[in-house]
This record gives sequence, structure tokens and C-alpha cells, in this order.
Amino acid sequence: MVGNKIKIVREIRNYSQEYMASQLGISQNAYSRIELNKTKLTTEVAEKIASILEISLMDLLSKDNPIVSFSNNTIDKGYIHNHYETQIEIYEKKIEFLKEELKEAKLREEKLLKMIEKLYQSK
Repeated sequence: MVGNKIKIVREIRNYSQEYMASQLGISQNAYSRIELNKTKLTTEVAEKIASILEISLMDLLSKDNPIVSFSNNTIDKGYIHNHYETQIEIYEKKIEFLKEELKEAKLREEKLLKMIEKLYQSK
């Protein structure tokens, strides 16, 4: 459905519902209803949405998935190429970093607890 397609492209563009609503001159709630397919789109609103999302009106209203171009990556018929793989690599590296930080924090905690225990024993 058109609302779901709008939502997908909006999220790819990293636009909030609030941003889209402000660009359209409507409330966020009214915009949300568009994405939920609870509001019929007028031609004028559909054209504005397509313009904001930088896709053609034909792509927006077609039954096919939209084609959205990035500067270095492309989305062809709804499949993101080289984007998710890069994101996964970044998140995996962040997870490994956080695991190492957690290990170090646990070691520091153990050392601190041992020091506190020795202080209490020496009194």
C-alpha cells in the first residue's frame, strides 16, 4: 500500500514523521494517518510527498517497490545494496567494543571489591 511505501522511503531518508508533517503543513497525527492508509491522498499531497522523498510520483503510486538513489548506494526495487552490510559491520564492531569494555569494568569492580574487603579485614 502507498502508506507503507511512504513510511519505508521516509525511514530510508531518515526523516521523522514530524519533519514530513511540517513540510506538508499538516499535523504529525494527520501525517501518521497517511502512512497507516487511513487517509486518502489527494494528487496535490501525493506530489508533495514524492517531491520531499525525492522519488517520482509514478514510483510512489505504483504497485512496485520504489527505486531510491543514494550518493554511494542504491535501492533497486526495494532492496538496499551495500547499505545494510555496512551497518551490520559497524554494529558488530560496536558490540565487540562494548563487550571488551564490560569485561574491563567487571575486572575493575572485582579489584575494587577485593580492596574494600582487605580494608575491612585490616580494621
